[in-house]
Amino acid sequence: MGKAEGNQDRLARLIITAVTFCALTGTLFRLTRAESKADTARIKRHVESLASDIGARPAGSDELARAFDYVKQKLTALGYAVESQEVRMPQEAGTTNLWADKRGDSREVMVFAAHLDTVPGSPGANDDGTGVALLLEMARLLHDSRTGYTLRFLFFGAEEEVHGFDGHGLSSLAYVDSLKKEEVHRIKYAFWLDKLGRGAELKMLHIRQTPEQALEAASAAAEMLRLEVNRRTVSPWSKRMAFEDLSIPTVWIEWGPDPELHKATDTANRLDWKKVDAVARIAMGLAELKAGESGDHSTMTMASKSSPYRLPSSVMSNVTR
Repeated sequence: MGKAEGNQDRLARLIITAVTFCALTGTLFRLTRAESKADTARIKRHVESLASDIGARPAGSDELARAFDYVKQKLTALGYAVESQEVRMPQEAGTTNLWADKRGDSREVMVFAAHLDTVPGSPGANDDGTGVALLLEMARLLHDSRTGYTLRFLFFGAEEEVHGFDGHGLSSLAYVDSLKKEEVHRIKYAFWLDKLGRGAELKMLHIRQTPEQALEAASAAAEMLRLEVNRRTVSPWSKRMAFEDLSIPTVWIEWGPDPELHKATDTANRLDWKKVDAVARIAMGLAELKAGESGDHSTMTMASKSSPYRLPSSVMSNVTR
């Protein structure tokens, strides 16, 4: 890239950041009102229901099926139409992906994602009971609100390691592989909410070689809330690159490190609910962005099916929707 092109690229990123920042100013001002705050007591109850009442939820287990029933019941009670996708796993029973849409002024979609499954033996209060619980609380708060984007609350059932599958993220890969091209182009952002309740550092992870709009928007929201963030652009670390592989602007939002992850001690009583609330404020600010204000990737093409981060055809042949 030449010097002139590099300067143009930096200028474009600055403009995106500035527009996002201005858009968030009014949104986050509204979120200082008491009625706009996430109810951490409700979030805590959701985490306790998942981690304490149900417990460890490995992909394909009866416990995970109970957790999906719990999420579906909560969304249905709020008035959402719930959609699901059955996903088969190599050498094991099947699992589920589940989502609900909150219709916005635009058909363009902003995804908020979390995973319900845990590693065997871990109750998964932080990983990822906190993300699931926050999605449920956002669904409650935003159901009757006007939003620019259509919001999709997306719950995955096999994001931890699965026997016979190399890497993480089988269910999210199955989900994006089932999307038609026009559906892909409707998704403008994807925000992963994972491990939100422990750690000294708030991290926003963006995958190299993908558009930065999601990172810019999330960073601007955090800055408006005066939250210090470790903002990093990283190389893909596993097969769990579903949205990024389709050139959808994506960012992981998480606290860390948490030494109890994937252990029996990942329980609700050790979580810091102020950390969860901080992410809730960021996510609520993002959810109220006006459509089209922070960049557009609709002209991007879908990644090649030969990409190493695609779901193997042996698994995709068992995916139904």
